[in-house]
Amino acid sequence: MKDLLKKLVETPCTPQFQDRMISLLEEEVDFAEVETDHLGNVHLVPESGEAEKMVFLSRLNELGFTVEHIDDSGFLRFGKISDVDERTLLGQRMMIHGENGDVRGVVGAKPPHLLKGEEEAKKQVKISDMFLDVGAYSRDEVEKMGVSIGDPITLEGWLRELPDGRVAGKSLSSRSGCAVVLQVLQKLSDSDTDVSAWLLSQESTFPKDFASDYAIAVDGTLAGPYPAERVKIEQHEIPVEIGKGPALTLREDDVSIGREVKDLVKEAASKAGVELQIEATSRAEAKRLNPMKQNVSSAIFSIPIKHINTPGEVVNIKDLEDAVKVLESFAKLA
Repeated sequence: MKDLLKKLVETPCTPQFQDRMISLLEEEVDFAEVETDHLGNVHLVPESGEAEKMVFLSRLNELGFTVEHIDDSGFLRFGKISDVDERTLLGQRMMIHGENGDVRGVVGAKPPHLLKGEEEAKKQVKISDMFLDVGAYSRDEVEKMGVSIGDPITLEGWLRELPDGRVAGKSLSSRSGCAVVLQVLQKLSDSDTDVSAWLLSQESTFPKDFASDYAIAVDGTLAGPYPAERVKIEQHEIPVEIGKGPALTLREDDVSIGREVKDLVKEAASKAGVELQIEATSRAEAKRLNPMKQNVSSAIFSIPIKHINTPGEVVNIKDLEDAVKVLESFAKLA
């Protein structure tokens, strides 16, 4: 699991920049056919071609940005194309995927030594205040590097081990779900279970021919714990913790899980010997895969993620492994 997750995390993938991820999947997946649609969504279909019963869904996208302006001094202004905690971007290393290959840069802003007055010093630095420094001294030099307006930008890929089976890295809130789905399909490939998977290029964008009896989305969810003495968060605001198992989302926004699917998932977890966490959220910022809006028996199966939507997310590998056990069991029960 850890090796697969590392490969997924270190491979950049944003909307309209999926070629490297698709190539990786074609290398890694020998248990299904890898197909793509015009949006860059990846469809994993069993070699038998029969997969009408159940579909697993996850996301390929990550914290992404685009080049919006190149000034005369060679600095780049960039905009975000996904949800990100802007406070965490300053000083981050980024990769511009230009015509001539990858160009490395670092995020900068006005030096704190030059901030004037207490009000400016306390002001939160936003992405509109930042720039990307690629080591150039002119617009012409940047353009000779192969960088142009509209080029995709991603954070430099990394994954590091932490104690007790935890890992930290970028894009774990999406790539964890991908790793789980891939391993579930691999384990089911020798069975007669009728399943396929979609790995989607954008949040909440479902393929046009989406159809099955059951749809299970595997996505990251906001998780703790956080230091109580420093961060004033009530327990009900973050009921899920990393390392305590995957979570079943009973409600998100105004849509709730059906009783049949809920009971099946709980039964599958019991058979797999995995204790589930339970969450029901109405967080307005929770822009996640939600097949419960697709008029199909469905559920959101959540992977607990600390520091979600930042360059340094944290996940427990055991939560991913337990998720694989539950979903494999669910596919055989349904």
